[in-house]
Parts: sequence; structure tokens; C-alpha cells
Amino acid sequence: METKNELNEQSYRLLKHHKIINILAKCEVIESHIKNIHYTEEKLEVLRSELMSKLGVKTKDELREKLFEKKIEELDYYENRKKTLGLKEMATDMFRQKAKARFLEKKHIYDIGSYSLIRVKNAFKAREILLRIKENEESFEDLATKYSEGPERYNRGVVGPGPIEKANPELAKIVRGSRLGETRGPFQIGEWAVIIRLNNLALAKYDSKLEETICSELFEEYINSQTRQLMQEWEEIFEKNRPAKN
Repeated sequence: METKNELNEQSYRLLKHHKIINILAKCEVIESHIKNIHYTEEKLEVLRSELMSKLGVKTKDELREKLFEKKIEELDYYENRKKTLGLKEMATDMFRQKAKARFLEKKHIYDIGSYSLIRVKNAFKAREILLRIKENEESFEDLATKYSEGPERYNRGVVGPGPIEKANPELAKIVRGSRLGETRGPFQIGEWAVIIRLNNLALAKYDSKLEETICSELFEEYINSQTRQLMQEWEEIFEKNRPAKN
């Protein structure tokens, strides 16, 4: 990579000291792949049509006027979109064959769900709240807003929809073991006494959208691996001649 030839020991140590050498390395890896992206005139025309639609114009003259008004460089826009779309296409081309295997291996991490949550630190208070829900004294939503001690209180206790596996592992297990609409608890999870109600759980299905997501994940892992390798190369170049400490 060109930066390896341009980077000197002083700049390397400065970037490493400020803990941003990894950012440079990752940018260099990505740039090395972007160089392999070539767009035809037809694809560039699609990008132009996309931009015109986004800005609400119908002619190239109107487009130029709108870009001037908004201080947007047309070529810069196309270049950025080429990078974004090109890397996405590259990810799909490189990892489409592996994406299905990843899905079958870790299917559960792509399940999407929504649940309602009330968490308090006082277990006795949690049991009292649960009793009020069971006896229909107040709604789950109102009680979550009043008493829950986490950020979910600002959303009437609702969490999601999103990947269930992003939750605390114990919490995710409880959610998965719940029936739709069932209120359960309180469960002790760490310092919290937790009451849960499952609102929705959509089991992952392998389709083009999920395939694209998994390909992007695999591509990111690949880029990170290449980044670590490049950083190792730089370290071997700039650290081997470093004077030993007395």
C-alpha cells in the first residue's frame, strides 16, 4: 500500500501515541479495495437520477442550480455513493456463498423481537408492581413510565423491535422462553429485579435483505483482519529499529 512508503517513523509513533494508527490502517485497507471499483456510464447515470430525485429536480440544469445552492459538489457525491454501493456489492460478491452457512450456524442472532420491560433495584417493589399489573390496577405501560429505572421508562417500557441477542444474555433467554403477551417476573438479573412482557418475536428468515446484512458483517470482519495484518507489517518496519531501553 502506498501509505506504507509515505509513513515515516516519526508520524507512525505520533499516530500510535494518540491511538489512531488503527483508523489510518483501516482507511488504507478500504481504499485499496475501492481502487478496484469501476462504474460504467450506465451506473453513473443511475446515480445522477437518484440525486435528481433526492433533490426534487427534473433537468440537469435544475440539478446544477440546486447543487450550487446547497454547495454540493456533484462529482464528490457520485464518488461517495460509488464507494458505498461498490463496497456493498463487493461484500456480496465475496461472501454470498458463506452467508447462508453463517445464517444456519447463528440463526438465532438474527431474530427480531420487541418486549416491554420494568426494572427496579428493590425486589419487593418489583413484586408489588407485578401484582398491580396482574390485578389490572394499572397498565404495564403506565407502571413502566412511573417506576422503571432504566431508559425504557421514556418509551413506556417498550424495547425494540431489534435483535433479541443484543439484550443481556439472561434477559434474552427469558424473552425467548416467554409466550406472546405473557407478563413474567420478577427475575433477578444482576442488580435489577426485572418484569418482562413479550410483545413480538419474528424468527429470522433467509432472504436477500438478510443475505446483504450477513455479507456486510463478513466483509467487515475481513476488513478488520486485513487491518490487523497491515498494522503488524507497520510494527515490524518501525519497531525493529527502535533503540532498546536501558
